[in-house]
Amino acid sequence: MTHWSVHASVDLDVLVSVSSLFTPADIRYAAQASFEQALERKTDQPAQAADFLAAIANTRASVTKAMLRDLEEDIDAYARY
Repeated sequence: MTHWSVHASVDLDVLVSVSSLFTPADIRYAAQASFEQALERKTDQPAQAADFLAAIANTRASVTKAMLRDLEEDIDAYARY
């Protein structure tokens, strides 16, 4: 497993709130993109909040609200309580 360091400006609660429909693969893709943006600056600074927010904005979530509604309907229809 790869561990990246992030800048102190990164607020994980904000990142979670703007990526609520992301799958783990979506999150990994956005994290990799933010890491690459940090590398392009050619400094020793790790990825910053702006890098993550830009990467998230440019990543399409794999889950849609319609998919969540369908799942909730299936749970209501088929779950055994």
